[in-house]
Amino acid sequence: MKKGCMIALIVLAALLIIIIGGAFVSYKIGDQKYGLSLAPAISHERAMKGDTRIRLALYPDRVASFLPAYMPSNIKIPTGLLEMDDVLRSALPREVAVLLNTDIQNKKLLLTLFANEKFFGRLMKDAANGSEFFTSVRQVHWLTDGFELPERGFLYAEGDMPIPDTVEEELYKLWPTAAKEPAAPIEGKSHAELVIDNRNGDIMTVAAALVQASGQNWDTLVETQYGATAIGIMESIRVGRLKANLMDTDTAAMDLRIDSDAERGPGLQFLLSGMALPYLRDFIKKQYNLILEGDLSWNADENAILGTFKLTGLEAFIKSKIAQGQ
Repeated sequence: MKKGCMIALIVLAALLIIIIGGAFVSYKIGDQKYGLSLAPAISHERAMKGDTRIRLALYPDRVASFLPAYMPSNIKIPTGLLEMDDVLRSALPREVAVLLNTDIQNKKLLLTLFANEKFFGRLMKDAANGSEFFTSVRQVHWLTDGFELPERGFLYAEGDMPIPDTVEEELYKLWPTAAKEPAAPIEGKSHAELVIDNRNGDIMTVAAALVQASGQNWDTLVETQYGATAIGIMESIRVGRLKANLMDTDTAAMDLRIDSDAERGPGLQFLLSGMALPYLRDFIKKQYNLILEGDLSWNADENAILGTFKLTGLEAFIKSKIAQGQ
């Protein structure tokens, strides 16, 4: 090989190495800045603090195929050769969770927001922190500077709310013995799942914090007939679990299970079926034009209230909410 050809090949190889190296460095910088690589799967359990007994988990990427139907016609998202639901399935987080646990000694309700992002975690963080979300939720004292992303796939924010001083005495009166069982976990097989483990009375503690945050007096409320009835309901619940799945763009199927006991369970089922469900059906029909079908029954063999429901009218409701936010 001639000397000139050899030099040309060496120069070409050097240029190729520089190009490949530059592309790699650019990718690494872009990955660190924007999150271009696939983040690891991380459960909300990594974000739990203390004895977390109230959890709401959503799985956005599982409903990606339904989402294009809700998008307004004037919104066009470039997807290239890919289908919209495939793009959404890749971009949406695997899991989004709201976690609540109570710190009775310090009289605080602890709140954690968590998301297991797949791609573009830093962009999600910056977009959320640049919005009015954290300043609009004034009832919460945020302990983090908005969302934080200490590692890929782990996006979280933490805050707390005060609990009324008198809750502790009432709590120990109704739940004198702490639960020995670990907190009921999220099963994680649905599109959305809410689990409330009330064996330590956490429902009452959360209710008291929310009542106080709304500007009302908790002590005054519990002295009313409404307050006494509400506390009676709370006392009857051991563990509640609600699972929801989209069946189509307009319909969601929901399963509810409330573990109680033979003494309180039948009365709770009667109260919920006779008063709470009719009120809920009427309220969501008038306010949101949503139709809720189904009922609750007492299962003596399982010591549980069981219910299967269907919620329809979702497509028009979701489209209207998106249109309002444009």
